[in-house]
Amino acid sequence: MKGEKIEFTDFNFKLAIIEELMYIKELIQPKFDIFEFVDSYKEREIDVEKEGYKAIPEAIEYFKELKIDKKFATEITQIYQDGGNDIYMNITPYWDGEDDSFNIEVYDDIKHFRT
Repeated sequence: MKGEKIEFTDFNFKLAIIEELMYIKELIQPKFDIFEFVDSYKEREIDVEKEGYKAIPEAIEYFKELKIDKKFATEITQIYQDGGNDIYMNITPYWDGEDDSFNIEVYDDIKHFRT
C-alpha cells in the first residue's frame, strides 16, 4: 500500500468500513470471497461447511491485516450494519445475525471520517 493507512481501535468498526469500501462502493479490490479464499489457502484445509457457523480464524486474520488507505476516508458518509452484510457472510458464512459478534464497542474510529 502506497498511502497512509488508517489505524483502527475497534475491529468491528473496521469491518463496517470494509463493507462500505469493498462490497458496496467496490473501491477495495478484489472483493474477499470466503469460498475463493479457502480454495487457494495452503496453510490448512478449511471446511466451510463444518467451520462456517463460527468465525473462520483465517478470514478474521485477513481482515485484521488488510490496510485501509486514508484516501478512502472521504468516501465514508455512513455505515450500515446488518446481519446479512457481505463482510459478515465472508467471515462466518452461516451466521444467523442473532448475536453481538460484530457489534461495534468503541466509536473512537469515527475521528478518521467526516461527520
